[in-house]
Parts: sequence; C-alpha cells; structure tokens
Amino acid sequence: MLRPLRGLLIGAACLAAGSASAKDQPDRKPSQCFRSRDYQGFRPIDAHAMYIRVNVRDIYRIEFQDECREITYPDARLITVIRGSDQICGPLDWDLKVGQSPPDIPVPCIVKSQTPLTAAEAAAIPAKQRP
Repeated sequence: MLRPLRGLLIGAACLAAGSASAKDQPDRKPSQCFRSRDYQGFRPIDAHAMYIRVNVRDIYRIEFQDECREITYPDARLITVIRGSDQICGPLDWDLKVGQSPPDIPVPCIVKSQTPLTAAEAAAIPAKQRP
C-alpha cells in the first residue's frame, strides 16, 4: 500500500517542479504565426517598418522590402487581403496595401520580415511608437 502512495508523491513532486520551471522561464516570445482576425492595430516606426499588436499583449515588428512612406501618414490605414488560411506566419502571407481616406488609391507595401517581440522588447518600445 505504501508503494502507490510513494508513486503519487513522486509524480506530484515532478508536476510541481515542471510548473515552477514554466513560471521561471525567461521572457516569453509570441508564436511566429497569428490569425488575421486577432490583429488589433499598428504604429509606424518609420517608412521601412511598423509595429502591430495582436490580441492584447503580442507585438510584432514588420519590416518592408522597400520604403513605404504612406505608412507614416497620420490617416494611414492598412488594407489586407486574405486568401486561403487566415494564418499569418511570415512575409509571403501578407498582401498589404496602405491607403488614406477615400478616394485615395492604396499603395502596395511588400513585407520583408515579421518578427515577434518578447515582452521585454515590447516594453522597451517608446510610448509614441507602441501600437
């Protein structure tokens, strides 16, 4: 009868150690992929990059292949076209255009990279650049 109890205690100790180490893990980095419907907003860094917020706490840095001046305009808005899956995992999943109030013609901005930021990296973003 003592053996099953000993096994339970060892199992509980291992489980507790595993959950403690999960809490002690260094800065969590969001997944590389996110669903397009979870996108919350953006803020330009400059004409070559922007930050986007996904869900409540995840921030990604999006860099453009070429200059995208329109992203820096005060009334800029993102226009994305989703074909197939709504998962955005990298540059090839973006079909991004930037426009202003109608009747403006949206300008394509080609995404070069998509990088999820850790919580510490996101916290280091200046307030005026935070999405």
